[in-house]
Amino acid sequence: MIRKNNYIKMDDKDMDLITKISALNNSTRFIILKLLKNEEQNYNGDKEDVKNYALNIRTLNNMLIRDYNIDITVQMLGQHLKVLKESGLIEQFKTPHFKGKTKILINSYYLNKDAFDKIISQLQFFTD
Repeated sequence: MIRKNNYIKMDDKDMDLITKISALNNSTRFIILKLLKNEEQNYNGDKEDVKNYALNIRTLNNMLIRDYNIDITVQMLGQHLKVLKESGLIEQFKTPHFKGKTKILINSYYLNKDAFDKIISQLQFFTD
């Protein structure tokens, strides 16, 4: 934050923190993050290879229905994932899948661990 003429001006770091916290202010998005974290924690292999535990949108949608009774459209889930991605809380990459003989690329998602460390360090400002 920058103080100018007795007013506090928001800088890019402040806006980044607000964006991340705002993305967390939704129960479905919060649960999506929990699902991604659980998948990572349950994976016994190399945690650096996110391709082994990242989840695609269909799998996430099925888990939301099965585990939390949250039945939303794939399009709505896509919007939640977009907010989480734009806030920097999750990352994505494309993975190949086959529909019959046709190869298609679909997005898979995983947590951006650095984003949560960054939130904690930025919130440290309030305890100083």
